[in-house]
Amino acid sequence: MNKKLNKIVNDLKISDLSVLELGLDGGLMSLSLFFFYYSRFISNETYENFAYEIFKIIVSKIDINTIQSNYIFGLSGIGICIDFLTKEKFIEIESEDLFEDFNNSIFKDITKKTTLDFSFQTGLLGRCNYFMLHKNNKTEEVIKISLDRLCSGFAVPDFPKHPIETIFLMPSEVLKDIELFLYKVEKLKIHEEQISLLKYHITKFEKEHTILQSNCFEYYKIQYLRKTIGFENKLLSKKMLDNYVNYISNKAIQGLTFMYYEKPNLPNIWKIL
Repeated sequence: MNKKLNKIVNDLKISDLSVLELGLDGGLMSLSLFFFYYSRFISNETYENFAYEIFKIIVSKIDINTIQSNYIFGLSGIGICIDFLTKEKFIEIESEDLFEDFNNSIFKDITKKTTLDFSFQTGLLGRCNYFMLHKNNKTEEVIKISLDRLCSGFAVPDFPKHPIETIFLMPSEVLKDIELFLYKVEKLKIHEEQISLLKYHITKFEKEHTILQSNCFEYYKIQYLRKTIGFENKLLSKKMLDNYVNYISNKAIQGLTFMYYEKPNLPNIWKIL
């Protein structure tokens, strides 16, 4: 384990910061998050300083008018990482203005007339996840919008019919994203009747159609970890490492998970991944 983690640290330390994108998909945000976490893992302030330098680059490069708002590449994921780092006392944010800009930009994308991408990584559910974790006065409205859009996508009666057939909107990995989203909303004890209705129509859809199976072996592993560790708060096991974590190609996310396995008293990193 230590050899693997040391190699990841050494590889990430020599990353060319000038060419990396901003987001979580191997970008500057995943790098900054990794070194903040690693600094606490080994109690070494040097890595905290390095992480903060990367964080300052991220903030300086964010252009609200041009950056995507999705989770894996854009504002939703960056915003949740900043939220996580703030809540867990890795950094201090002097002003909420940054989050206000994030809120408005992500909300604007959520309220666009038609949802074509329902996924967590690049679509509606990742943007909604931002509001569910960084709670604010738009959270409940965003959840309701998301539920309504899902009802349209699954052709639930009394909701506007989506212009694209459900079979093309809801491939296998998106269905798994939706499953976890509905679990999260159920925990909040809101919109229970609509969730039951939606789950009925999802089950009906799955029984009556051949689901499009996406070739995303690694993402299925990530979905499992997101559900069991991030949502259900199960402790990582050696078996999970061998069967799931070792297949993650994103070195920062893999290394973060190794550290959480070694020291589960660290903040649960899979709550945001």
